[in-house]
Amino acid sequence: MIYEHIFHAASMGIAVIEPENGTWTQVNPALCQLLGYEESELYTLREEDLVHPASPIAYPYTTIASEAAVSRSHSYCTRRYYKHRLGHMLQIGVEVSTVWGTMGQTLYYIAQFQEIEPVSRHTYLSGVDKEIYRLITEHANDLVSYSTPDGILRYVSDSFYNVLGYTPEEMIGQNRMQYYHADDSQGMIASGQRYLDQGMMTRRLKHKKGYYLWFEISFQVVRDSEGKITKVLGIGRNVNDRKKYEDSLREAQRIAHIGSWDWDVYTNRVTVSRETQELFSYVFADTEVSIEQVRDIVHPEDLPSLQAKLRQSMQTGSNGEDIFRIILPCGVIRYLQSHWNVTIDHLSQPVQIIGMTQDITNRIEMEERLKQSERQYRLISEQSLDFISRHSVEDAAYLYCSPACYSILGYQPEELEGNNSLNYIHREDIAAVQQYMSLHLVGEQPKPVIYRHRHKSGGYVWLEASGRYIQNEDGQIKEMISIARDITERRQASLLIQESEQRYKSLFDYNPASVFSFDTQGRYTTINAQMEVLMGRSEDELIGRSFECFIAPESIYDTAEHFEQALRGKPQSYESQVVVKGGEYRRISVVNLPIVVDKQIVGVYGIATDITEMKRHVEQIEKLGNEYTLILNSVSEGIFGLDNEGRTTFINPAATRMLGFSTRELAGQLLLDMFQLTHADGTTYTPEDNPIDQALREGTSYEEQEAIFLRKDGSSVLVSYRITPIWDRGQRKGAVVVFNDITNEKQIIRAKELAERADRAKSEFLAIMSHEIRTPMNGIIGMTGLLADTPLDEEQRSYIDIIRDSSDSLLHILNEILDFSRIEAGRMVLDHEPIQLNVLLDSVFDLFSARAAEKKIELNYQTEERIPTTIISDASRMRQVLVNLISNAIKFTDKGSVNLSVRELERRANECVLEFEVSDTGIGISSDKQSLLFQSFSQLHPAINRKYGGTGLGLAICKKLIELMGGTISVDSEEGMGATFRFVLPLQYIDEEYVTESDDTVAVEQPVYASTAGKYGPLRILVAEDHPVNQKLMQEMLRKLGYQTDIAYNGREAVVAALTHPYDLIFMDIQMPEMDGIEATDEIRNRLRQHEQPVIVATTAFARNEDRQMCLNAGMQDFISKPIRLQEVDRILKECAYHLQQLDQGGLL
Repeated sequence: MIYEHIFHAASMGIAVIEPENGTWTQVNPALCQLLGYEESELYTLREEDLVHPASPIAYPYTTIASEAAVSRSHSYCTRRYYKHRLGHMLQIGVEVSTVWGTMGQTLYYIAQFQEIEPVSRHTYLSGVDKEIYRLITEHANDLVSYSTPDGILRYVSDSFYNVLGYTPEEMIGQNRMQYYHADDSQGMIASGQRYLDQGMMTRRLKHKKGYYLWFEISFQVVRDSEGKITKVLGIGRNVNDRKKYEDSLREAQRIAHIGSWDWDVYTNRVTVSRETQELFSYVFADTEVSIEQVRDIVHPEDLPSLQAKLRQSMQTGSNGEDIFRIILPCGVIRYLQSHWNVTIDHLSQPVQIIGMTQDITNRIEMEERLKQSERQYRLISEQSLDFISRHSVEDAAYLYCSPACYSILGYQPEELEGNNSLNYIHREDIAAVQQYMSLHLVGEQPKPVIYRHRHKSGGYVWLEASGRYIQNEDGQIKEMISIARDITERRQASLLIQESEQRYKSLFDYNPASVFSFDTQGRYTTINAQMEVLMGRSEDELIGRSFECFIAPESIYDTAEHFEQALRGKPQSYESQVVVKGGEYRRISVVNLPIVVDKQIVGVYGIATDITEMKRHVEQIEKLGNEYTLILNSVSEGIFGLDNEGRTTFINPAATRMLGFSTRELAGQLLLDMFQLTHADGTTYTPEDNPIDQALREGTSYEEQEAIFLRKDGSSVLVSYRITPIWDRGQRKGAVVVFNDITNEKQIIRAKELAERADRAKSEFLAIMSHEIRTPMNGIIGMTGLLADTPLDEEQRSYIDIIRDSSDSLLHILNEILDFSRIEAGRMVLDHEPIQLNVLLDSVFDLFSARAAEKKIELNYQTEERIPTTIISDASRMRQVLVNLISNAIKFTDKGSVNLSVRELERRANECVLEFEVSDTGIGISSDKQSLLFQSFSQLHPAINRKYGGTGLGLAICKKLIELMGGTISVDSEEGMGATFRFVLPLQYIDEEYVTESDDTVAVEQPVYASTAGKYGPLRILVAEDHPVNQKLMQEMLRKLGYQTDIAYNGREAVVAALTHPYDLIFMDIQMPEMDGIEATDEIRNRLRQHEQPVIVATTAFARNEDRQMCLNAGMQDFISKPIRLQEVDRILKECAYHLQQLDQGGLL
């Protein structure tokens, strides 16, 4: 293999020649290139076909062989001219070597061909016609020139221009030495060899552009008859590419430490290359050495093996190789690897061994290090407590698992190997592991990954792993190596530490006490938020400053002494005074503890509690303690104390007064021996059921509402009492008895019960009267409304208007009386719901816009720029107050304007205080009568009452409603100058959106209902009503809206109708005979399926909130109170139709 490489890579032409007929049996590429033929063509040509006719006699190879045999040399040299395939002549030096067999016979010839420059051709053709010579030289690719012996150019071929860029005119007359590279020309001058008589040299010639090219130059001298040199002919061939290749090959061999050698078996001489000399550190001074010299440098331990392998190759004629060591004179040992080819003769005897040798010392040492590393790795892997594993790149499968996997994970290595490692990782940790692997793939070095690996027992083990990818010789990632450590205990300890730190942090940050720490110099190092609050200073103002800067002067000495004691390792507890921001003194209770790290005190930990208020309280308690006797002696209740045996330990004057005993008479005496305790009916207690004895025995409290104590004089007193055990540090010390003389109180209670019964009777009467009055009022107002929609003349319409106004006034009076009654009885309950304030104000003003326009007065309202958009209150009661105040303002104003303004007085977190102001330009109120405004049934003047009317309850109700909402109301007025009513309310608000313009109104989005025949589409309606007038009224109202209706005369009929007919809407009266509306609704809801349920709307003369809530709780969807108005019925129908439409579309109500 090595021989073939040399044969094919050689720069000179080489041919193997058959000795019998002189045919070429093998040629190399250089010979093909030299002659211009393909390799296959040369095998078909004969010698005479290639030799130029002008060549000297072409000696047959047999003649060459015979001459070589006579001279017994191994080679024979000659020159001859060959024809190039293109026709021009080549002068070639030929060296023929004979390869002999063991019996002395010729095996084959090896011929080496080296072109000699065209100068020799010029010599041969000196007698040829100059024109023919010019034709030859001008068409040649080589550089042809001749010069004087001292180097002056006399002729250059045109090829100089093509190759070097110079024209003949530029060069003729110049010295050729100036075109050589400086290093080459200096060497030639120094050696005195500006040219060679024979042979060739390799030199660099300068191109006109300044760079250099390598040329092989042959010279031929021309002498005169006296033998004196007259001309020097030169022929140069461009070998720049070949030179680069040879240099590259030589550099590669040098880098790879490869050298060649040739062993002549006959002579036992070895020819070595320059690279081989370098491998042997120039132990061989010459390129030809004896085999003994080589043998002497081989390591004695390796020599037998090397000789054996060489003998085997020589005996068999086969190629061979060996790795062996050499010992250099300096003692350095190198590893060499040799490959050789054996050449044998026709008797199969070796005649030549050609080989190549490479220095593999670094490789051997690296392999040894790898083996050592592998041994160490395996030792570490098998002995390490860490889990070491190798993984495939594709699926992270285990390729190798160290024995530690059994102790850590419970698996034998073979149980894991071949399985995907991700299948054993907790699913919450897989993403972290994959991210770690991905970061490694892109060349990053992430921190070790922490994850949970399933144990064979089923649990999980915490591992901390680091790994890296391994690449093969081609730079491709081959596998990943991982080293994992069991950190379960560390993880648990870390979690405990984190928990401990979190507890400490929570204790520090959220401690209600002030927590801080000092360094050994008394400077603050940490403080918590409560400490900032206590000191009134921020963390930046305290950290790094000494505590002495904030201690009151009178407390500095004691505080510093306690700090020093804490630094000595003694915990301290004491009181001190600090100066907070602003100069105020605060009393604090302090605990100081030493901070110990590695048995060294590095600071002081402190906990401070503000006891300023506590000190004040203690002083107050001490003061109260001094006043205790006065208080005890001053109370009207009788109080006395007993020990565990029932003896009196103390008694106050009220008790002695009620019982007729003196303090001295009762002190230390058994209670039941001094005065008897009986039931209220006079029967005595048994020892087992006496409450005082039971309390002393059991340690529990007892209370008696009525009992009898006997006085000293034998008379009885009716009392209520409570006996409570006295405990001191878990020990029962007795009991204390507190009693009242309730003889007069019983009489008061009876009177109160009578009053409450009367109040309930009044409330029931008002409720019944409200129902009874509203029922005919419903008929009057409803029928009036229906009558107003019929054709009437002007006089009839005026009568109808009078009836309607009178009915409305009567209904308003009725509502005011009911409201006042509820407020007086304390049964007015306020709702708390979100209110869009601007929507509420708009709705109130819409109510009065027509009246204001009718009286030609302006009606305005404005709100402050930044008031809350949404407040929490009772919308109906706020509306009632505003309606009453604005109604009065319009009533008492004949010209001018009525104005409402709202502004914010105060704001806190989620709370604000709003002021509502209603002002007018009406008749005003004199100052002496303003105090009567808010009194019930108050009229300022009979004349005013006759002109404007009213019950006198409106403002009284407003005042009580405002006070129920936590506010106040006031008036500011002068007679004839108008009046201003203000009420202030504390309110909660929801968001931070504000009304920004005074006249903005908020449009309330209403659902869009389908309108078909019957105004809102087909609806099946049932009216459950026992009163004929109300039945007629509902039928007429519904008929006006396009609907027919069925009638049920009581609740039971309503249930039967609902179960037998699929109604969409039921108007349900609440009070009906046989079964009321609440019971009927409950029956319908229970007996009909969900998709069969109708909409049920309560119609009732009861207008209280609790009545409304009762109806909704019973399953009704809405509520309208009597008298029923057409607008309310229209609203119910519209919402019912929308509800049915949503159900048909799969929506929700």
